[in-house]
Amino acid sequence: MPETRSPWRRAFSAPLLAAVAVLIAAGVAVLVLTGSNLGVGVGAGLLGVAAVVLVGAFFLAIGYGEDDERAREERRRRAGA
Repeated sequence: MPETRSPWRRAFSAPLLAAVAVLIAAGVAVLVLTGSNLGVGVGAGLLGVAAVVLVGAFFLAIGYGEDDERAREERRRRAGA
């Protein structure tokens, strides 16, 4: 069964992007609204988690693309054999 959506659209789904947006908004809000060292640490931590989630989504998209390519090659091999 061929997948019609691109790997990038599968990896960067709406719930993932919404979660990243919430993490970024919370991190910025904590950084702006607090002046303490704890606030800076928590805000930077939230922004860091958002960055890790985005990097993970990039790796997921690359993996989806590789899986799709392997599946295409397998279908070609079976059709030719």
